[in-house]
Amino acid sequence: MKKLLLVFAAVVALATSASAKVLFHKDYKAAFAAGQSYNLWHGGDGTFALTEDGITVTNDKTDLPFYAVQYMTAGGLGIDKGTEYTIDFEIKGFEGRFTYGLGTWGNTAGGNVTVAAAEGFQKVSVKATAPADIADAFLIFQTGEFIGTYSIGSVTISGDVKGLALPEYYEVVDEYFTDKGKYFGGWGAGDRVIPFEEDGKKCIKFTNTKAVNPWESQLKIGGNFPAGQEYYVTFDVKGDLYAEGLNLAFQQSKDYQGRGDFKAFNVEPTWQTYVGKCTVSGSGEPADADGLLFSIGRYVGTMYIANVKIIKETEAPSQNGLGSKEDPYIIATAADLVAAHEKIVPGAMTYFLQVADIDMTGVTDYVALNGFDGKYTAAFTYDGGNHLITGFAPADKAAADGTNNYYCTSIFGVLSGKVCNLGVVDAKINTAQGAGILGAYMGHSAATAAPTSELENVFVTGNITGTSYTGGMIGTTGTAVSIKDCYAQVNVEGTYAGGIIGRLRNPLTIANTYAKATVKGSGAAALVAATDNKTIAVTATDVVAIGEGNAFHNTLTVSTPATVFATVTPEAINAIQAWAAFNEGYGFNGAPALNWQKGDRLNSGIDAIQQDNAPVEYFNLQGVRVDRPTRGLYIRRQGNTATKVIL
Repeated sequence: MKKLLLVFAAVVALATSASAKVLFHKDYKAAFAAGQSYNLWHGGDGTFALTEDGITVTNDKTDLPFYAVQYMTAGGLGIDKGTEYTIDFEIKGFEGRFTYGLGTWGNTAGGNVTVAAAEGFQKVSVKATAPADIADAFLIFQTGEFIGTYSIGSVTISGDVKGLALPEYYEVVDEYFTDKGKYFGGWGAGDRVIPFEEDGKKCIKFTNTKAVNPWESQLKIGGNFPAGQEYYVTFDVKGDLYAEGLNLAFQQSKDYQGRGDFKAFNVEPTWQTYVGKCTVSGSGEPADADGLLFSIGRYVGTMYIANVKIIKETEAPSQNGLGSKEDPYIIATAADLVAAHEKIVPGAMTYFLQVADIDMTGVTDYVALNGFDGKYTAAFTYDGGNHLITGFAPADKAAADGTNNYYCTSIFGVLSGKVCNLGVVDAKINTAQGAGILGAYMGHSAATAAPTSELENVFVTGNITGTSYTGGMIGTTGTAVSIKDCYAQVNVEGTYAGGIIGRLRNPLTIANTYAKATVKGSGAAALVAATDNKTIAVTATDVVAIGEGNAFHNTLTVSTPATVFATVTPEAINAIQAWAAFNEGYGFNGAPALNWQKGDRLNSGIDAIQQDNAPVEYFNLQGVRVDRPTRGLYIRRQGNTATKVIL
């Protein structure tokens, strides 16, 4: 027999408690009428049975201590430390000291109440303050000093019921009888377990007409639940009769042994939401669980279970992101950009978002975001968030520094994926390799997550000197490339050199893009260069080259030739500002700028360029235009400026 030592922390009274949120209620008289039996724990002397009067207790022995006759009237209760609970019960046939306790073995709160003789049932109300947070508490009565027979008709426990809450961050491992459409079943005597819909909820319906051992009727969710992992389980449950203390546990079917118990759950006539947690554990082999079991053989009536979810707690999302499309890594400082290469995952797509302008002045030890890893499998998406990277001037990383650093003399290294909404200002690169300000390489067939690599809404300014293939934006290509709404204002020198791409080896789609470039090299082009022995298709729409020489290398097959201007002219400006991404009239370094560069991202307008290149007109002092002025005093107008001049 278990001896329960009570911690007396309650004030008792012979009164009915005020209404509060109900933690537990059971009408044992109704349970008997429904065919249920008394199955909760009882110990010591005395006999216990469920009768028409409820739990009926008989003791015919004298001189027993109070704990010699003890029994539970409720189990599977979740109670919270410091919370005061009201316990209301109906009792018939009892007179004398009545002892009660709420809690668990060795840690209970309770006390004694004196019950006077009375005809029929009388209501008793007592209070107990929970001594601890207990997930599987019980209510126990002890009456060893009473001789005779008495009955408990009903028990209600109420108070400030907090219950267990789901963690703030979690992952749903699996779910059943939700809108996902997954189901589970069970077994037991008769056809009693069926999928059903109750009150508009998908659910499992269980019907039982006779109480049996808990394990004789079970519902099972199969799965792999590793030892040591903590799980939460939540579900909605209701039934046509109250029931308490129903079992939920992990099990391993190889030895039919438990692998951890959740707190028991109760059933009420209205929908209730259960939340429990348990860590998979056990001494069997294997230690993992392969099933979650509802052991409900003691329940008599019809029960419905819906919205079943198995949950694992997860870490709070990093303030710097997780690298997913929904939660990209955040790049806010030079240190973030320097460390970004550590986040790249080979064989996958990693996402980044820049949230502030970044000054890289003085940062020389830099490894490109996607440095060559020997396999070219990594891909990424970098959204600059309409921000700038300024002062980028890294030390050259040569092959001797290690394979992983080979393509590091650029911001992104191997640019497989997409870069958008970014400006790079005053970059300076001097390398013994081929390179570009954005990437030495753009795209690779091994990076299957990015079959086409893209630049969109991006600009670069600066100087770059390299050997082999050298481009203002990109050194060379490895897959099909798309460039849209971009520009480069650069000085480029290399063997194969281009204002945008130094060497093109794959099909290119380019639109609404210009280069204002000074390019030096044996295979140089203002926009895109190529090797002499390869003919590549270029689909070009609205492309402008400002500088000397060809716009595209003569080996390329270009759908629509670029418009070429030797210098920035009003015609060049008008052509570029006809494109939607440039149409708000902003200027940068004396040439058109992207619309998002407005405000402090501009260092000059283009009014002066338009003014200097505007046609000159002469008027006499009466305001009449003179097409062929001779000597004399005239009004000279160029653009918006008018002055008096003597010819």
